[in-house]
Amino acid sequence: MKSGRFCDLCRKEIPINNMIPMEIKGENYVFDSYDCIRIFHNLNAVYGNIVIGE
Repeated sequence: MKSGRFCDLCRKEIPINNMIPMEIKGENYVFDSYDCIRIFHNLNAVYGNIVIGE
């Protein structure tokens, strides 16, 4: 498995060919599934930018 990046929500390692890149509010994120995108949107709506740590 060719290593890519980690999902910005669940931190699961994603192979390069399975990454789902997305721009949200001017920031670039990478997710491993559409479920993570949906959960990220819901959490971000409630908690704002504190969902993602540096």
